[in-house]
Amino acid sequence: MSDKMYLCDEYKLYFKIEDDVEVLHNEVELYNAQFVGNNAFCHEEYIDGQRALTYSIPAMTTMNQFLEKKIHKDELVDLIFSIADQLMYLKANDLSIGKVILNKGYMYIDFQNMAVQLIFLPIDKPMDRCNMEKFIRDLMGNMKFANKKHPMPDMSLSNTLITILHFICQNFISL
Repeated sequence: MSDKMYLCDEYKLYFKIEDDVEVLHNEVELYNAQFVGNNAFCHEEYIDGQRALTYSIPAMTTMNQFLEKKIHKDELVDLIFSIADQLMYLKANDLSIGKVILNKGYMYIDFQNMAVQLIFLPIDKPMDRCNMEKFIRDLMGNMKFANKKHPMPDMSLSNTLITILHFICQNFISL
C-alpha cells in the first residue's frame, strides 16, 4: 500500500437534498439490504435544519486512494465483478442504474472481500444518463498495473472484462 493511503473502518457521507425532492423509501430499503458485496447503509435525516441522505459505508479506502498503488490482475477482476454484481442486483430490483454515482471518489473498497461499495441516490429526481462502458474504460486506463512488462494487464483479460460489462449494459441495464 502507498504510504499516502488513508485507511479507516467506516466512511460517512452526507448529500443535501432539496425540500421538494422526494426520498423513495422503498429504494432506500432495497439499497440497505446487504447484497452482493454492498454493505453501505443509507437513511434520510435533518442536519442543522437541512434534509440529507446520510450514508454509513464500511470500507477501508476510497477507490481513488486504492488506485494509487499498482493493481494485480486478480484485484482488477474482483473490482469489476463487484461493480457488475451490484449493478445487476439494482436492475433486478427495478432500481435505476442512473442513480449510481460513477465517480471513483465516491466508491469505497473493503479489503476483506475486495467489494466495491457503490453509492445509490434513492430520490425522485431525473439523473444524467450514465455510460458504464466509458466509466470502466476510464477506470482501467488510469490504473497502474503490477505487470512489469506491459502498462496494461493481459489485453485479452481487459477486453474480456469490457465485453462482459458491455453485455451487462446492453442486456440487463436500461440506462
